[in-house]
Amino acid sequence: MSVWIFKILEKVKVLCLTLAFLWGSASMAFATATPTATPTVTPVNVLSWAQYRFNNDNSGFNQHLDNPYLTPKWQASLGQPNVSYSSPAVVLDLGLLGQPDDPAIGIQGAETDTNTGILCVGTTQGKLLALRTLDGTQLWSYQTQGEIYSSPAFLREGSNSRIYFGSTDGLLRALNIKGALMWQYQTSGAILSSPTEGMINQTTDVVIVGSDDGTVYCFPALPPSGQSTTPIWTASLGSPIMGKPALSDDRASVYVGTENSGLYWLNSTTGAVEGHLAVNGPIRTSPTLQVDTEPIANPPTYIYFAAGSTFYMTENTDGVLTILSSTNIGTNIFETPC
Repeated sequence: MSVWIFKILEKVKVLCLTLAFLWGSASMAFATATPTATPTVTPVNVLSWAQYRFNNDNSGFNQHLDNPYLTPKWQASLGQPNVSYSSPAVVLDLGLLGQPDDPAIGIQGAETDTNTGILCVGTTQGKLLALRTLDGTQLWSYQTQGEIYSSPAFLREGSNSRIYFGSTDGLLRALNIKGALMWQYQTSGAILSSPTEGMINQTTDVVIVGSDDGTVYCFPALPPSGQSTTPIWTASLGSPIMGKPALSDDRASVYVGTENSGLYWLNSTTGAVEGHLAVNGPIRTSPTLQVDTEPIANPPTYIYFAAGSTFYMTENTDGVLTILSSTNIGTNIFETPC
């Protein structure tokens, strides 16, 4: 796998997520800017950006971030020779140093030393850094044996909250909010894919991630005990996976692209391949999902993704994957559509 390709992709997505975070910070900062009116306060938990591309659909869009003013809140040096191609994940509904508030409530009032969120980001020196959203002060760091291009994902479960991320050492790790290792799993290839944290079967919190070994892994987010876990299922697709898997709104399907020019549709409960679509070019980005909002039975799911230099719009209707349109722009595409 060519790491330089991944670095280009990550530079773009770091910029996108940084702008979104500053947008959110500006929204909160300007919420009380007009003294003559009672401000409308958006619950801070919906302002969190807890995983790459914001949600399981990989939409990259948070409708609550609606303030047009972008103002830098702080900047923090990662320290030489650290470089970050990982997009940060931001959670504003956790208290300082592992003292979470109720995840449904979030930070109360203005951020303070004891009332702040957490930003996590990985570096090419193999460190996952945790910073305070209040001022960028480093809370802790966790050292891996590889480089981190994978963007972290948060599970917000009060005192059981977790941070998941991959590394080129092939390990998927789960840390608690204080940075302590809770469990890890060794795959047979580097993990450049960013994990998706979501729910299947309406009751089971899971973490889904791809590996350079050509396998998609689905893990229980909170295994019963110990510092190791086994996958709920695996799906061997035979080619490296760089993008973040997309989990459908009904939590029944997982979509993921591979280096060998294939889009795969997996059953989220078993990992079985439900469908496959061959395209022209390697898929190195994450698919974005959209469900038809028309009040009809079995509405189609639209899947947007890039393969090589071609952008595809496809749909899943009644269990059949179909290409609706494709556009070749003449140069390789490294960004996920939104």
